[in-house]
Amino acid sequence: MQNVRNALIVALVAGAAAPALAQDSVSAAGTGLPGDGPNAYDAADQVDNFVLDLVPISTSWGTEFGLGHLHKSPDVDGPSGFFGSLVSAQAISPDVIVAPLSGDFAFWETAGAGVTANNSAPQMLSVDIENAIQQATVFSAFSGDSNTINGSVIWLDPTDSTRLYVKRVLAANTQASVGAPASLALGVGGVDADGNVYFRGDGGATGTINNYVRTNLCDRSEGVFNTLTGTSISASDSASTSVLLTGTTTAHTVPQALPASVSGGAGVMLGQNFNDQYVFGSSSPMTATSTHLFGAGAPSGSTHRGAIASTPNTFAGFANPGAATLAILAKGGTPDSGATETINVWAVDASGAPVAGSRRLFDPTNGTITDNANGFMLNTVNGQSVHHYSQTGFNGGSAQVDVQVVPAADGSVDGDMIAVVTLGENQASRFDTDPDNYIVAFRETAAGVREETLVAYTSFVQGNKEILDGPGGSRVGEILPIDAAFAGTTGPSVSSPAIDSAGNVWFVAPFQLDSDEFADTGLFRAVYNPAAFSYELELVFRAGFGSGTTVTGANSGVPYQLQFISISDSNSISSGAFYSSNVSTAAALNLDPADFEPVDPETNGGVVVAVELVYDIAGDGDFEDPTSAAGDPSSLDESYTSLVYVGAMTTVDAFPGCNRADIGLPYGTLDIGDVVAFLTAFGQMNPLADIGAPMGTYDIGDVVAFLTLFGQGCPQ
Repeated sequence: MQNVRNALIVALVAGAAAPALAQDSVSAAGTGLPGDGPNAYDAADQVDNFVLDLVPISTSWGTEFGLGHLHKSPDVDGPSGFFGSLVSAQAISPDVIVAPLSGDFAFWETAGAGVTANNSAPQMLSVDIENAIQQATVFSAFSGDSNTINGSVIWLDPTDSTRLYVKRVLAANTQASVGAPASLALGVGGVDADGNVYFRGDGGATGTINNYVRTNLCDRSEGVFNTLTGTSISASDSASTSVLLTGTTTAHTVPQALPASVSGGAGVMLGQNFNDQYVFGSSSPMTATSTHLFGAGAPSGSTHRGAIASTPNTFAGFANPGAATLAILAKGGTPDSGATETINVWAVDASGAPVAGSRRLFDPTNGTITDNANGFMLNTVNGQSVHHYSQTGFNGGSAQVDVQVVPAADGSVDGDMIAVVTLGENQASRFDTDPDNYIVAFRETAAGVREETLVAYTSFVQGNKEILDGPGGSRVGEILPIDAAFAGTTGPSVSSPAIDSAGNVWFVAPFQLDSDEFADTGLFRAVYNPAAFSYELELVFRAGFGSGTTVTGANSGVPYQLQFISISDSNSISSGAFYSSNVSTAAALNLDPADFEPVDPETNGGVVVAVELVYDIAGDGDFEDPTSAAGDPSSLDESYTSLVYVGAMTTVDAFPGCNRADIGLPYGTLDIGDVVAFLTAFGQMNPLADIGAPMGTYDIGDVVAFLTLFGQGCPQ
């Protein structure tokens, strides 16, 4: 052991004053516009690698999550007076994979540094992780005639979820230059952990010409553009992009992913059309069938609406669980009321084909539904879907419903299936603008026992669900109908629901805390109680002008404030709202969710939300967007429409090492493997090596702390 200690000292002393790392960025100019968002027409901005460190935030329950500014929307308009384009539909991969990571990533710790032409040069960090946890995200963005598909592949050290290694990719663009003619409109879609993004393209006139496209983010090369042209799409970067459905006049809504980790190969495109057909395939031509529908072929059979939700988890209660579980909003079917309110669930095999006999239909009660958490009963006689109308079929998001298989409430090895949907009470004249909404959840055990409960509700007449300060805790506020929160705004009020690895339901809604004078919009986690099949509301973060969650970027060192999250547009749910694909179905670092309680942050394997945020460049605490109609055009602050990432702050302490020096396999033994792991982490400035004071720096104090702990050995 003494030889190991000596070798470690020699290896580290020369470089023992390494700085802390960074990611989120602001322009080096400090002049407000144009900021430092990626330029869609700059070859250097097609692919960028960088490090993102999450910043801790505390929920209304005191739960700690990490928040990171993941991906700014691209600038497609040149010097037009805006910082970037507008984010539309978004998704995170439902799966994660384990893969080696080796490469160079930009990092910085000063304001102004970054990876675009408007930043000062970053430092470069060489990363080598043998078993990295990999996932991916995607979003579409638009401005005028321009549409882009933007993705990120994310890697994490398997012992630390606080640092993200990010490959940011402009996956596809409908324009070759600023103002160039564009014949396409693009809509997301889905993504898998291998970096396959799945999206829809049409001829720019909704539903006229339909294409399904798959682009692999990892196959996109630096400096190479991928311009999509023609109403029957062709891609300039054909090495990364495949068109699986080309130029059909049958209307198809946005697709979903059957991940490559489930199907093998390049992943399977999942979609649906207006002929009540489910379409699937890994290559062209795709297969179309209606056998996914409950009661298919019978007069009482259901018809589908909206987009598909997907989980790689399987349900033992099916006659054949298949390889994955899918769900879609449905209308009709026995014992359904005939309203568009039901959830059609089915199993598929690895090719995406429906599995015979493995279907379910969950139909909300048309009377009253009880909130099992507090006994509140909601009149649901006229309930129907509020999220499948208008542009959502063509622009996204996906999906209006969600399904997940979670650890069984009775502790058995067979999981329980949970399905959720957001509905409207029909207090308004049209369901697509109804502000009185509710989320209903169903649970089915492998033995076939079914239950139903309310998750959340906003009702001007009947009442609103309360926000608590902890499990079984005291009320601190309530969610609200959107027209009560923001006068003159039309519904809907509550986003689509999304289920995490443990059965918690995430969503976005307006709210007001009892201590506040005004309402804001918040990201909520409805925390699942398996024993009672009930949900209590936890406010994760808030968005508001002057009142939104405010953090100092771990990388830029500049404070930024979350100011806006989209829910509705002028006549329906917004495509930029929160949908079921915004939440990973995995737990943090691919841990087993059965090892945690639903309330534990480790059950969150990643959540993405589209927000508008503002950096306080001026340092005056105003967070003033110079491009806002009500803002000061001389403001130096920078405003971005972006994707933010919410994850668990899980580090080595969550792993079974005997002390902080036991960071290498096998755990429980201090040996050369731990030395190598420490050397690697120290060289990469990974928080695993940040053992000794002062915290946040990588210096001789960490070396001494490691040597001390290593010398103590593991307790016998």
